[in-house]
Amino acid sequence: MMKNISVRFRIYFSILVAVLFIGMVGLMVIEDFSPLDAFYFLIVTIATVGYGDLHPLTPLGKMLVIVIILAGVGCFVGVVANTIEYMIEKRERSQRIEKLNMIIGVFYSEMGTKLLKKFSSIDPGIHGIQSALVIANTWSDDDFLNVHALLKEHSFRLDSREISLEELHTFLSQYKGDSC
Repeated sequence: MMKNISVRFRIYFSILVAVLFIGMVGLMVIEDFSPLDAFYFLIVTIATVGYGDLHPLTPLGKMLVIVIILAGVGCFVGVVANTIEYMIEKRERSQRIEKLNMIIGVFYSEMGTKLLKKFSSIDPGIHGIQSALVIANTWSDDDFLNVHALLKEHSFRLDSREISLEELHTFLSQYKGDSC
């Protein structure tokens, strides 16, 4: 979703920049506006403020301004709308991640630790690292880093034939809840 917003934003922004550039050059050539007056007029027109202090005098200048209004206002609104949509999408994504982290935390506090114990009990190599996995209140950051490195090096091997599927089903059914 955010990729689509980014692509649309780039398209609208590119067209808006092109309209500003072409409009500035056109107003400078056709209406003899200074660069600052041409840019000011374009911004006031595209932002739909329209002070009326500057305006085209020639028919060609008026036609150019019509094209600028049609192309520029739409692109300006598109840039603003896409920027707002991006900010909303980013906030919603952050909220979804926060909720997912809460669900993961509940999973581990409710059943994840017990499930990990069940699966690790059938890992034939667990006995070599088991004593290092007992966490104490006195652990430092270095202790956690050492265990992290140990777990990265550990080759987990699980044989699903060594666990009772009925026992696993019973265990998981305890946490199923009424809604499932």
